[in-house]
Amino acid sequence: MLYWKYVARQVQSDCNCKSHNVPGCFLGNALLSITKDAWTEEHNSGLRPLKRNSEKKYLSCSLRLNNNNISELHDLQKTVSHFLVEPSQLAWLDLSFNKISHIDQVLCELRDLRVLYLHGNSIYILSEVDRLGVLPHLHTITLHGNVIETNKAYRRWTSVL
Repeated sequence: MLYWKYVARQVQSDCNCKSHNVPGCFLGNALLSITKDAWTEEHNSGLRPLKRNSEKKYLSCSLRLNNNNISELHDLQKTVSHFLVEPSQLAWLDLSFNKISHIDQVLCELRDLRVLYLHGNSIYILSEVDRLGVLPHLHTITLHGNVIETNKAYRRWTSVL
C-alpha cells in the first residue's frame, strides 16, 4: 500500500494531467477477456469518484485493468480512448493478474507511460520486454509472477535496468 501511494504521487507529479485524479479509472475484477470488453463496464468509483467531462470520459491519466482474463491487447488504444479524456497522456497502466503472454507493440505506442504493471501474467519471452525501451518516460515496470522469472538471464537482465 505504501509503495502504491508513492507511485501514485510520482505519476501525479510527472504526468501532464496533474489536476487529474490518481489511481484513475478502475476496471479491475470485471472478468474481461479482451480490452474491448471493458467498453460495456462501469468504472468502480471506490471512495473518490473520478471527474468526467460532458462525453462521460474520465479526467485521469491512469487506467487499471487488473485482475481480469485479458490475453490480447490489440484493442488497448481504442479502450484507452473510450475511457480517458486525454488518452495520449496515459501515464499509469495496470494490467497485472491477467493472461497476457506477449508484450504487444501497442504498449510501445503509449509515449507518456511512466508506470506499467504486468506482474501476475504469463509473459515468457524476455527479449519482448526490451521493446518497452522506446518509452521515454517509463520508470516503473513490474514483471514478477511471470514465466520469464524462470529464465536464467532474468535476474541479470533486471539488475541492468
